Order: sequence, then C-alpha cells, then structure tokens
Amino acid sequence: MKQAKPFSAIATAFDSFMDVLVRSTHESLWAKVIIDKLQEALGEDGHSDLTTIVKPALSSFMILKMVQITVAKGLCPASPFGFACFGSFIAKMGNIAAGHRFVLLAKSLLNKAANELRAQSEAASLRVGDVHTACLSKLQYCIGLLWVGSNLHVLQEKIAAAELFITRHENKTWLVLLYNAQRSVNILVGNERHTLAFNELLERRDAVLNVRQKMMLSFHNLYLSLVYDSDNLKERCEAFFSTKKTSSFLIYGYVIQVFISGLSASKIFRQTGDAVLADRAKMCIEQMRNWGESRGAVELQTKGLHLYAGCGLYIDSRSNHTFLLCLLLMQAEDNYSNGNLQSARYFYSSAISCAKQHRFLNDESLVSNDDLNCH
Repeated sequence: MKQAKPFSAIATAFDSFMDVLVRSTHESLWAKVIIDKLQEALGEDGHSDLTTIVKPALSSFMILKMVQITVAKGLCPASPFGFACFGSFIAKMGNIAAGHRFVLLAKSLLNKAANELRAQSEAASLRVGDVHTACLSKLQYCIGLLWVGSNLHVLQEKIAAAELFITRHENKTWLVLLYNAQRSVNILVGNERHTLAFNELLERRDAVLNVRQKMMLSFHNLYLSLVYDSDNLKERCEAFFSTKKTSSFLIYGYVIQVFISGLSASKIFRQTGDAVLADRAKMCIEQMRNWGESRGAVELQTKGLHLYAGCGLYIDSRSNHTFLLCLLLMQAEDNYSNGNLQSARYFYSSAISCAKQHRFLNDESLVSNDDLNCH
C-alpha cells in the first residue's frame, strides 16, 4: 500500500463512519470496552484475524478495527475482507462511489497479497499446533487462486493437496467447502477423467456432513436457486423442507431462512399450482408476522445486548424495519401468487419504500425485481 493520500483518505472516511456508528448503536459504550480489550489481545503486531469474532452487534466495529490496524501496522490476512466490508458500509450510508473505491482496493489487496499471507498463516498455524486454522488457510488459499485467475491445472494440484491435508486432519466443514471449489475447477478445465463424477462427489460430501451442515447446505442451495431464478428451484425447496432441523436452527438464522423459503414456496406455487407449497408460504408469513408482533414480549438481556428468542438477531434501531421489510415482500409474493395483483403492487411499493428509507440496498434490488415480474 502507498503512503500519504490513500492513508489520509482512509483515515477521514474511518473517522466519519465511526462517528455515525457510535451515535446510532445502543451498545456503543460497551462495544468500546470490548474494542479496547481486543486491542490488548492483539499485541504490537496487530495481525490477529478479527473475522472470527462472533458477536453480530460488534461486526461494524470489528471491520473498522481491521481497517485501522491495516493503516497503522500494515497488511494482515483480514485486510482485504476489512476493506471490502468497509466499502459496503460506506455505500449503504449513501456514498456509493466512495464505497466502490474501497471495494476495488480490497480486490487489489486480494490479488497482490492475501494469498501469500494465507500461505504464511498456514505455516504459522502448524508451528503452534493450530490445525483448524491451518486447514482454513489451505482452503482460502485455493479459493483465492481460483478467483484471481491462476492456471487451472496448477490449481487442480493445489486443491488435491489441500484435500489430502484436510482429510488427514478430519476437518469435515472445510472439506465440504473445498469440494465446491474442486467442482468449479473441473467444470472450467472440462476434463473429469481424473476426478469424481458430480453425483459421486455429492455422495462423498453428504457422507461427511452432520445434520446442521446438511441443513445449512440445503438452505444455501435454495437461496442461490431463488436469486438466480434457476430451473431447479422446486427441487431445492423440497430438499430444504425435508431436511431435519436441529435446535440450532431455532436460534441462528431462522428469520432469513423462513424469509427465503417463504419466497421460494410462493414462486413455485405460481409455477406449479401445488397447494402444499401455497400452505407453506402462508405458514412462513404467519411466523414472520408473529415475530414482528411479539418481539417486545420475548426480549432477553445478555451482557448489555438485546437478543430476541426465536430469531437470533441482535437488535438495533433498524431491526423492526428488517422484520417489516421481510413481511411486506412475503405478503406481496403471496398476493401475486393468488392473483390479487392490486394488493401485490401495494405491498411491493411499500417494501421498496421501506428498503430505500433504511438503505437496504440488496433488499431493494430483490423487491424491485419481483415487482417488475408482477407488472
């Protein structure tokens, strides 16, 4: 990274965003205490990977800390990720041009430095006996090579070596993700003589998955099919509904999964007329409505954070609007599927207004696309 102008621009944007964040976050004072403790734990080099922090309410502060450490100490493995998320935050605040510049910077850092740092991370992790992080670094190294356009035959060799390493250390989670990268490379190369056929690959992948991983994978497949309007949406939706749900499903990510599965069920009902899917869509809408109405009654207090049972969302001032947006779009899709076009247009318009008002850029795009289909 160059000195002078880029550093001053980053510092200015950083300070501006931190001011907004502190003013808008209910847990800001508590979060600052956590940040200070994190800085103590980071030590002098500041090269710990903050992406492993698992408190969603602090994610914005963590991203800013990644940027701050990179400017002050130099590159670390989390730097490209930090700048990409930082750019996304700035874009959501309304300055899309500035946000795009930081995303381009993140891409540049990824191309130039991130993979070398991941290789170093793997070696350092093995020296201290941290096999989990070493396996993750192996995986990230291969995926980084894929995205920056490395020679595919060389990449095949790297993935094969990573697969052997991760299998030997029995890290099933990273192995599943590596299989997806392996399949992408095989398709691009156009030669599967020395690899497993896709069906065999699926069987091998499913064999190492636990119940929670299978549920998350089925939801991920459903989400991609819905977003990309794939022909296999019905198949993916049925697979998701038939997957056994664990107790963790009731705590983490339940809202977004009900939201996506409800939208998928409505869309498939429009295509097939299957009454079962219509009932599933209405069930999802009812769940979302009940959560929105009863949020205050099920509040839990946890170390200064507000965690609402049954949804797994850390609540800030925008969470009510998140529930509202999901419910509006689900109602719009339900009315559209049942031929109530006037009501559907009303709900679509309301959802778009809500998304614009609160700068939910991704959701605004999704709603606008569905609204266009309705018209």
